[in-house]
Amino acid sequence: GEDRVLRFAVLMMAALLVTGTAIVGLRMKNLRVDSSEGEKKLKELEKRDVQEIDEKIKKLEEDFLKVAEKNNTVITAVSSGIKNRVIDFYQLSGNNIEVVFNGYRSNNTDAIDVEKLNSLKAKYGIKAGMFVFLCAGSVSYRKNQLQVVRAFSMLLQVKKRAKLLLAGYGPQYDELREYVTEKKLENDVVVLGNVEHDEMAYYYTLSNCTVMASVDEGFGLPIIEGYSFGIPSIMYRDLDAALDISFPETGIL
Repeated sequence: GEDRVLRFAVLMMAALLVTGTAIVGLRMKNLRVDSSEGEKKLKELEKRDVQEIDEKIKKLEEDFLKVAEKNNTVITAVSSGIKNRVIDFYQLSGNNIEVVFNGYRSNNTDAIDVEKLNSLKAKYGIKAGMFVFLCAGSVSYRKNQLQVVRAFSMLLQVKKRAKLLLAGYGPQYDELREYVTEKKLENDVVVLGNVEHDEMAYYYTLSNCTVMASVDEGFGLPIIEGYSFGIPSIMYRDLDAALDISFPETGIL
């Protein structure tokens, strides 16, 4: 029931905070890093960020936004957080910036094949009464799946009947798989790799809660996709879209 979801969600959130930097700890441009990486990771991220920024493009972007503001041309942002970041970075009034949220394809739970669903439960060892977390997204430092796995391993020390599903592929995929193997978490953490959109419906149906621990995230589609299946989400309070898509009955902050 709802109390059980809340208990597991609170435990997972506590573990995320313990395995990561404290809320007021090491930060740079809203980036949160794992405490084991520390200042070294921050410096690497900062260096990478500086190297990747094309100043000419940034200048064109700034000029465009200022002309658009002067002419009252409407600009759209994907979330309130992104709008605020653009306003702060370019010193704009923001009067011409409108928030238009990401959309998602409506999921039809009636189309779920029960036999296939049961087959997936058996394949991944999801037993009756087991609490299932789902973390979906490109596997990368920005999406922060390694911290989710570390937090989940702590949760397992107090709640054994739990499973973590990781859906997605990306530059940190091999490192993620190696970490799961190294920590002997193969029976508790399922690294799914790429999952087709239509197939994701099965994994949302199998899950009790989504986890979004990104260090930088403009919106977070898996959160609202999870909502469409009636499951809440664990996310950081300073997620750019937190004010837009989190509510007491759905978002554990």
